[in-house]
Amino acid sequence: MDPKGLNQPPDIPEMPIPVVDLDDIPEDDDVDNGVAVGRRGRKRTSDCWDYFDKPVLHKGKQMARCKSCKIWYTAASGSGTSHLNDHWRQRCTKRHCNLEVGQQTLQFKSGGNGETKTASVTASKIIKQDVARAKLLKMIIVHEYPLSVVDHVCFRDFVQYLNPDFKIISRNTLRADIMKTYTSEKLGLKKFLEDCSSRVSITTDMWTTSNQKKSYMAVMTHFIDDEWKLRSRILRFAYVPCPHTKEVLAKVLLDTLFEYGLETKISSVVVDNCTTNDAMMEILGRKFDSTSLILGGDFLHMRCSAHILNLIVKDGLEVIDGATKVIRDNIAFWLATPKRIEAFNDSARALKVPSTKSLSLDCKTRWNSTYLMLQSAFPYKDVFSRAKKYNTTVKIALPEPKHWEMAAKICEKLELFFKATTLFSGKNYPTSNLFFSEVCDIKLALVNGWILILGKSERWLRKWTRNLINIGLPLMVC
Repeated sequence: MDPKGLNQPPDIPEMPIPVVDLDDIPEDDDVDNGVAVGRRGRKRTSDCWDYFDKPVLHKGKQMARCKSCKIWYTAASGSGTSHLNDHWRQRCTKRHCNLEVGQQTLQFKSGGNGETKTASVTASKIIKQDVARAKLLKMIIVHEYPLSVVDHVCFRDFVQYLNPDFKIISRNTLRADIMKTYTSEKLGLKKFLEDCSSRVSITTDMWTTSNQKKSYMAVMTHFIDDEWKLRSRILRFAYVPCPHTKEVLAKVLLDTLFEYGLETKISSVVVDNCTTNDAMMEILGRKFDSTSLILGGDFLHMRCSAHILNLIVKDGLEVIDGATKVIRDNIAFWLATPKRIEAFNDSARALKVPSTKSLSLDCKTRWNSTYLMLQSAFPYKDVFSRAKKYNTTVKIALPEPKHWEMAAKICEKLELFFKATTLFSGKNYPTSNLFFSEVCDIKLALVNGWILILGKSERWLRKWTRNLINIGLPLMVC
């Protein structure tokens, strides 16, 4: 039996391939797996060198070994690379044999006395480079990993251990793949929206980065497709240059809508309740063809219900800020330095406080952070007094029982708004039909609770009525 013939699958015609006698093969310790270099010291550019080890000189012959099946081939300068490319593309049994992962195959090798020796080799999973590369790209995009992760030594070592056949790309190639994917996805979304027969609703909001202090506009579309499934897609995340006037905002939004061909399919545009957005919507109303809008554009401008709820709560918190100020001052004091945090935690452990949540300080522009701040403070009511007792530097006034009682009432009412805002912010279900009934329930619950806390503030009641009117008729009748 000729062991060399076993290197060729039976269904592929025989072709002359220069194969070295197996007795002349160097040991593994003599093999250098570095970069393949040609006769003149230049890097070899053929694709086959991604699948073969660097050629080595042994007994006057240059040989290269397949990284997958470990078979040796002649790699002399005059022999070319056709036989090497043919091997990794078609003939390598380790790469192209349809075996289950873990299934074993036989590998033949000639012995010193002319006998043929066999050894079992466990098959590894054969991967497709394009599929593996696409999955790597998706992982980095979805989890927002830095592009430099593909250059990390340990990451490369981990991937090579899982499957040596996978060729890891560089960060520049990864960046190019991301841009190609973005262009492809954008064209696909355009085609999908073009084929969809239903109207679309647009939501937009501004966002400012904390480090660069640059402002961006996020534009999303919400619609029901032809299979009656609710869909939401991000159309654009666009940089908005200063100044953020009504004309600038209107231009960015209009460019996005015209780019996707949605100017004749819009049902409504939902924005925050502020004067700049009101002026921007007036410009948009004049740019659109009124015959393509619902009722001539009467319902084009819709104010965000969750934002209106936020305004109502913020107005109420301004009236009762004194009730939460003492608690806020104490939390701010104990969170000011690492040493104070450690002293406060020591007092909490001494009192065996069961809560594992840490104290949190609110942000005055976000009312829900006030709710979360009070929630985090309740388990530590006794800790504040003990911490002050063992730290003589504390000069602030401690929260009294009346402060905790008022904070408990405020928290109870804020929870209504917190749940409602979370409900209105959902994107996997329709929300317009939920608003009016939810707001009515909140109003009834507050009549005998929140109003008493506010001391029947006429100013707050006027703002409640005015903001409620700004919601719009469609949300009232849905």
